[in-house]
Amino acid sequence: MKRAEKQTTSKRKRDWEFSFALVAVVALVLGFIFFNPFGKQKSTSTHQETAKSTSGSTSSKQEVKYTPSQEEKDYLANRFAQFTAVNPETIAYVYAPGTELDEPVVQTGDNATYLDKTFEGGYQPYLGTVFHGYG
Repeated sequence: MKRAEKQTTSKRKRDWEFSFALVAVVALVLGFIFFNPFGKQKSTSTHQETAKSTSGSTSSKQEVKYTPSQEEKDYLANRFAQFTAVNPETIAYVYAPGTELDEPVVQTGDNATYLDKTFEGGYQPYLGTVFHGYG
């Protein structure tokens, strides 16, 4: 009799462990479905669907075109001239209106120079300047 009781107890314990593991897996899967910890893919698709439904059709995209004023063009030309006076390796200038993005872009004969070299010529490890790759 003791042997039969042991087998029954052992079977119940295995059944309990299996049930617990199954519930844990189901909870984990549901957590991933509802909370989506690896990005906002679910909300992005919802946003895209909302945008499609509000625009009426997918083919009618509204394109926003930015046209700089003459004052802004003069400012940018002056700013670029200042950058080329400081560093003759300046080849471009990145500027985004309404932001703090206001950076010169340089280019030299290799891709390692401006990793640690500042725009003014100083040395700053890992904080060089924006550069365009060579080659």
